[in-house]
This record gives sequence, structure tokens and C-alpha cells, in this order.
Amino acid sequence: MAIEKPDSVEYLLVSCPHHFPDTYPCDTIPKSISSLVNLKSFNGPESRFSKLPSTFNQLKNLEHFAISENMNFKSDELCKLVGLPNLKSLDLFSMNFTEIPDCISEIKSLEEIYISHLFDINLGDVFKVLSKLPNLTTLSFDISQDSIIPKSLNNLKNLKYLYLDYNKNLKIDELLTSTNKLSLKGLSLNSCNIEYLPNSFNEIGSLHALSINDNILDSIPREIFNMKELMFLSIAQNNGYSSEFKLTASISKLKNLKHFNLSYTKIGKLPPELEQLEELEYLNIYRCNISNLVKVIPNIPNLKVLNIDSASYTEEVKYLKQLLPNLKIESKNIGQLEYYSVLEAYKKFNGNK
Repeated sequence: MAIEKPDSVEYLLVSCPHHFPDTYPCDTIPKSISSLVNLKSFNGPESRFSKLPSTFNQLKNLEHFAISENMNFKSDELCKLVGLPNLKSLDLFSMNFTEIPDCISEIKSLEEIYISHLFDINLGDVFKVLSKLPNLTTLSFDISQDSIIPKSLNNLKNLKYLYLDYNKNLKIDELLTSTNKLSLKGLSLNSCNIEYLPNSFNEIGSLHALSINDNILDSIPREIFNMKELMFLSIAQNNGYSSEFKLTASISKLKNLKHFNLSYTKIGKLPPELEQLEELEYLNIYRCNISNLVKVIPNIPNLKVLNIDSASYTEEVKYLKQLLPNLKIESKNIGQLEYYSVLEAYKKFNGNK
């Protein structure tokens, strides 16, 4: 690994596209990686190395380890991460794993674990390992077609943020039972084919952030309006791009709402009750076909950022800029990056606590 200034490297990407196996052989991580003494992030997507070198645990400043779509890499190689005092995040995506090894429970500094598309592992065994991590606050996992969410998820006592995106077989009632002893602050249920929420949904933790994008909802479920502590809500791209989405006067019940993403929902009109949201600072209504923009937006008392497809509202945007010179008007079609970032936005707002 010939790097002119190895101590200047903080982020390393080792990518070996499987379409070009001869051009990018990339099947070995050399022992000399230990010279990257200030490395903070290692990411090895679509790679073919089967082992980590014995020197890997000398990377004492490493905070993030990610690997995806490497069918050669064995799960027990993760044990070479033990001894890294600053490792906070472990990201495993689409790997040929049948287990998460017990040694992971020895990495007490771990705060975030993402185990996506590992359908051959037993979640109950995984949660047994993860329950020994005192600082684990963030977890993402998938459920295969015949799987259930084990009740042992409740043993992850310090868990605050749970990502269950793309789980098409998710059963909300099962989720409520498996998390009823947790104090969740953030929940992400994007792309889960959700058509409705059960009456008891508002009992899931004391949620401050909820992302429920790209589902089959035609309005904000009434159960959400009972979540009095909710501050960040993203419900973008529901009910299809062309179908109507209802935003009613009940929105006024979310008194603590600060960040609200409704993009791609075709709501047509903004309810005047948005004016009662005194905490609202960010509103994303990109591609919502709003007909009463200038009647409502100026009356939202503390709005700081408005994201809207400006080209569709040339005169309205000009008027708003004159009337509200301190309002930041964005026009960002930022798609899934925006849809799936509301929990991260809350973490940043909350000092990542």
C-alpha cells in the first residue's frame, strides 16, 4: 500500500466492482494498512478479500467499518476488530453470513450497527450478542419472508434509533410487542408497504423522529397525531406520485413539530392549521402541487427553510422572498437522500445523543 503520506488518510474506500474482476483484482488487504494511523473510516463494497490482516486492529483511530456484497468474507473475521477502542459503527450489507460472532460483544464502544440483507442469520442469536453492548443506540436490520421480530429485541436496553426500512413483511403489531420495553426516540419504516397503523402505534417509545416514506398511506394516520413529543416527521412519497394525499386540520395537534417532509405527496392545499405550529422551522413540499402557497406560508410563525420546486411557482416564490427576506427558499429534488435522512437530521439537532 504505497501512500505518500499515510498518516494523512482518514477515509479509505476499497471497491472492487464485480463487473471487472481482472481490472480490479482487490482480493487482499495488505498488512501495511496499519501505517494509516489516523484512519477513521474503512469501506469495502463489492470487494473480494476473504480476510483482514492481523495488523488491522492497530488502527486505533478507526470509528467506522463497512463491508458489503463480499461473498468471500467470513463473519469470524470481524473478530479482528476487537481491540479497536474508538470503533463506533459497523455496517454489514448483503453478506454471506449465518451469524454475528460473539466476539462483537467485546467491542464496547459500538454505538451503531447496520445488518441489512443478512437473511440467513438468526435474529434472536444476533440480539443476544448485541444486548451485551452498553453503548448501542442505533440498529438497522431486515426481516425475511418467514421471520418474525424476536421479543429479545427488548433486551437492547439503550436502543434509541431503529431502522426497519424495506421490510415488506413487517408486522406492526409484532414490532410493538418486541419494543414495548424500549425508550425509542427515532423510528424509520420507509418502503414497508404500510397501509395503516394500529391504534396502539402511538405507544411505541416517546418518539421524537419518525420516517414513514414510500408506503401506501393516503393521509397521516390519526395515531401519529397522538404522538405529542414528535419533532421530526417525514411522510414523503406516499399514495403514489399522482394520487391525492390528505393533509387535514389535525396537523395542528403536533405542537412540537420542527421538521416536516411532505414531498411528492400531491396534497394540493396546505391547511391553515399549519400556522398553529409555532415550532415548525423546516417544511419540504417539493412536488406537492400547492394552490394556496402564499396564503399559508407567510403565517407559519417561525419557518426558516422552505423546500419547493421553485420553477413551478415563479411568481409565488418572488412574492415570498420579498415578504419574508429571512426565509431560506430551497429547490432541491434530493430524492431518497432527503426521504431517508430525517432520523439523521434529528440526531444532528439533538447533538447525536
